[in-house]
Amino acid sequence: MPLYFLSRPDCSYDELREVVVRAKDEKEARQLASAYRGDEGEWVWLDNKRSTCEKLQVRGESGVVCADFYEA
Repeated sequence: MPLYFLSRPDCSYDELREVVVRAKDEKEARQLASAYRGDEGEWVWLDNKRSTCEKLQVRGESGVVCADFYEA
């Protein structure tokens, strides 16, 4: 099953900005991100105008897949 990287450009305190999930397709990936959400609400992850969803290559070189630092 592939990995998906979801992100959103605008983010505030106590909101999910980026997430990597394993899902069968983009629809399921967005649903998983929505279920894991913070204060931003579930609709943000289900709307492709408010968030992006990119299928990641499963194979590749060693390295960090996703890291997100929030600075207030």
